[in-house]
Amino acid sequence: MTTIKDVKAALAPMMVSMEADGYRLDVLEVGATLNLKITALGNACPDCLVPAQLMARMVSAELNNAYTPEGISIEYPNDSKRHSH
Repeated sequence: MTTIKDVKAALAPMMVSMEADGYRLDVLEVGATLNLKITALGNACPDCLVPAQLMARMVSAELNNAYTPEGISIEYPNDSKRHSH
């Protein structure tokens, strides 16, 4: 069973990289769908955040395909709806 702690550990390098670009990646829920949220920080680089479909593929790869890109839902900054793939 995959836990939030497991997902955070696997995504830690990505989280550090995103923080350098001014974004925080949070793991909200682990279940049938992996729910993530990206928050823009004060120093966010608007050109540094990749499109949602690419982000889902990157997350899936970091998790050794424990979740397919289609099984990952990502809430982007200033976006009230989730990007499911």
